Amino acid sequence: ETSTTSDMYYTRRGSMLYALVTRWPTNNTLSLQYPQPTPETEVRMLGLTKTVAWSPLYSSSTSTTRRSSRKSVAASGIVIDVPLLTPDILPCQHAWVFAMRGLANVL
Repeated sequence: ETSTTSDMYYTRRGSMLYALVTRWPTNNTLSLQYPQPTPETEVRMLGLTKTVAWSPLYSSSTSTTRRSSRKSVAASGIVIDVPLLTPDILPCQHAWVFAMRGLANVL
């Protein structure tokens, strides 16, 4: 994960995985290694009505990279583009939750 262990928590209910973040991500990008996305993956930030943009995270032997095209190579995680929000429209001031469905490793 891009955060220390104490900044990121996971929980799940059925086929939905929730990532709870207690520190706002640097550059509004959240890289998560546990969720394995599929073409059907959908990400939402709780408190907002629209889905959140994401892309697969690919690992190589030297670095972790983000590719814009979804190739047949299995992704090693997901990169969430955290919406640019002003303090008056943030769903919460202390923690933020991203709900993910359609993941290969959460059935």
